[in-house]
Amino acid sequence: MTRTRTLTLMICMTALANLGLGQSAQSTPGTPAAPATPAAPPPRIKAAEAKNHIGEMVTVCGKVVDNRKIGKYGLGGYGKPVSFDLDQPETNSVFYFVTFGVLPEGGHHGPAAPPTDAQPNTSTPANGAQSAGNPPPAASPTAPPPTAAAPQAAGAPPAGTPPGTPPAPPKLTGPDEVIAALKDKSVCVTGKITGTGATGPFILQPDRTQIKIQEENK
Repeated sequence: MTRTRTLTLMICMTALANLGLGQSAQSTPGTPAAPATPAAPPPRIKAAEAKNHIGEMVTVCGKVVDNRKIGKYGLGGYGKPVSFDLDQPETNSVFYFVTFGVLPEGGHHGPAAPPTDAQPNTSTPANGAQSAGNPPPAASPTAPPPTAAAPQAAGAPPAGTPPGTPPAPPKLTGPDEVIAALKDKSVCVTGKITGTGATGPFILQPDRTQIKIQEENK
């Protein structure tokens, strides 16, 4: 079943990549988006019930009992895929979902923004000449001597960051990160159930915000 699961996932990843490209091509700059209509939350079901909801948008809840890295290659911007079986392992799987560990190059996290307090260069020209009729300003007798910049505290935001700005999220490190985050956890994953009798029901969910870790008594 592992080979069938891998082939199925490769097809789904191709469709996911094509969907992203299609959405980028269709977007028109300057066109206002229509206001979104609040939708009812999808129904919440158990992992064993997933086979009865193929093609539906649902939230499937259960405990991660098995995980498996799928394939050698990842999807640009997402990373490498990992499958997680809920409630029963792959040999007798009732439902699994697939998500991604973001690549070390950065994945969803873009480059850091430049400092916002950059000031224009008002230093004296390189040849030291002063503008005609403008003598250099006299030094103030009461001006305090320059002091050395205080060292930046560990974990503090970089200099120039506006007050109240939260620290940048850490970059994820790949499939091992997502395995460590979800292994042996009770989770609920929201998405559209896909699958056949050969592959079993599953959800391909690249958006990690749609995978919620639950308390054990829920």
